[in-house]
Amino acid sequence: MKVRGILFSEAMVGALLVGVKTQTRRLAGSPMLKAEPGDLFYVREAWRTLEGLDPVKPSAISAAVPICYEQARNRTPVAEREPVRWGKLRPSIFLPRRASRLTLKVTERRFEALQMISAEDAEAEGLLRSKSRGWAHHGAWVKDQQGRVFCELGQTAKTAEGAFSKLWDSLHGRKAGEAWVDNPQIGALTFEVIEGQVDALLAEGRV
Repeated sequence: MKVRGILFSEAMVGALLVGVKTQTRRLAGSPMLKAEPGDLFYVREAWRTLEGLDPVKPSAISAAVPICYEQARNRTPVAEREPVRWGKLRPSIFLPRRASRLTLKVTERRFEALQMISAEDAEAEGLLRSKSRGWAHHGAWVKDQQGRVFCELGQTAKTAEGAFSKLWDSLHGRKAGEAWVDNPQIGALTFEVIEGQVDALLAEGRV
């Protein structure tokens, strides 16, 4: 079993948290595709820490210092936020492993052409179907007080595959050979989402 870090956008972190994202696709050659069933990823997401620590490098921040995840902060009404002076926004790539709150356990890996994605797999990428607006390729995923999952819709398309193509191009569409229309070879990872810090989960025997 190997453990690696993996980056996700704020919207996709929300999809992971509510259980609607169980797949991710990466370009062939990505280090992420070295993962095999049983391997683990710890999710890296945008974050902040105390304002007074803005000059401090992430590696030098004590494990005792509180972390504020940007996804959680943006889902909390201003009036309900803790009276803490959070510092600058830090990119997901700099989130320390010990501060990650989500762990992914790989259950399947396969390689295929990008456009081979099915409607079912596109939905597993964290998309949302709306009767009135089609499929959303991004948005803010949340749970209400009754535990029901819903999404504040972002850009939409008529099909799940169409919505995923927009999502893909928002990330890869600027580079030759990587856009949806180019149909590049990719690796598709299916995973189980487990809430918790990866090393703590390993120590407890939960993964």
